Order: sequence, then structure tokens, then C-alpha cells
Amino acid sequence: MQIPKGKITALYGPNGSGKSTIVQILQRKYMLSGGCLLLDNVDACTLNLELYRKLVAVVPQNIKIFNGSILDNILIGRELSSLDEMDSKIAELGFSDFFKRFEQSYFTLLGEDGRHLSGGEKQVIALIRAMFDKPGVLIIDEGLSGLDPELETLIFDRLIAYANNNSVFIITHDIRSLEKCAQIYRFENGEVKLSDNKITLRVL
Repeated sequence: MQIPKGKITALYGPNGSGKSTIVQILQRKYMLSGGCLLLDNVDACTLNLELYRKLVAVVPQNIKIFNGSILDNILIGRELSSLDEMDSKIAELGFSDFFKRFEQSYFTLLGEDGRHLSGGEKQVIALIRAMFDKPGVLIIDEGLSGLDPELETLIFDRLIAYANNNSVFIITHDIRSLEKCAQIYRFENGEVKLSDNKITLRVL
């Protein structure tokens, strides 16, 4: 399986087929028993683990929102020199308009587990958190379900733009998400196979 720059790659398959295991392997949380994992044709297992995990960011299936502000939930320990730096980062990622829906912008308090947010808003915050340091590989593990049309358009517009210079990999069961991906893999009989988009959507 290849996850190239320049287009969004997706993977789908039945529950229990091993999709989440692939996410763990891509983060080097599981060791390979065979085969190899390459990053720009370099054996990923030879790279410093701390450095490697800065290059690979994941939006998990279960998004954790902490009892604090939006800013706290995006930074999570990162240092910020000024709000101008934050504005610049958010603008560069293309999410400036998202914060207009919050009266207190970055300083909006979210409550325990983000009870003041919709599911889609949680996903956008988790995505910004993952993209903040501009990782070379961005993985979204079932993290794009239940989006309203406005947020869905925003997210995929930004992902398509991000994929121009980075690898973007989405694991999803959602047909609308698959339709927006240029390259689709599927699990079939214990193997990962490249799928034709039309065949993929007909099978689903």
C-alpha cells in the first residue's frame, strides 16, 4: 500500500479486518512481524521514534476534548509566543472562518468532554490539533463521521489542499468521504487491495 503526496488516500473494510492495526503500525506502536514500513523510501524502523512521531499525526476515532478552552485543546503543551502566531497558523491551515462561530473565539470554554460542541466541531478541533505542526503524514481514523454539510465542505477543502504537499490517509466507512478520495484501498480476504472508485462505491 502506498500513501503518496498529492491526493487523499482512503482505506475501508469490514469491522475487525485490521484497519486500526494498520494505524498502530503506521505510528510504530506495533512492531512488524514481516514486510517493511517505508517513509520516503527509508526504513521507518531506523528513524528516531520521537522524530518519527512528529512526522506522523493521527486524528483518532475517539476524540478527547479536555475541560478548557479551544486554545488549550489545540495546543496541548505546545508553546505559543503570541496570539498573532496562532492567527497565522490557523490562517495558513485555512480554518480562520471556523472560529467565527464562537463568540469568544480561541478562548471559548468547552466543558468536560466538549459538551458545548457538536460532534463535527470536535472533529475540526481534533484535526487542527493534528495539523498544527504540519506533519508529513496525516492519518484520520474514522474521524469524519456525522459532519454537517458546512463542516464537511470545510474539512475536505482543507484536506485536499494539505494533501498537495503531504500524505493524507483516511480510514472510513462513509460513502461521502470515499467519494472525495482520489485513491481507495479495501480489505479483501485478509489483503489490502487497490480499488477502483466506482467498484468501491457499488460494493458498499
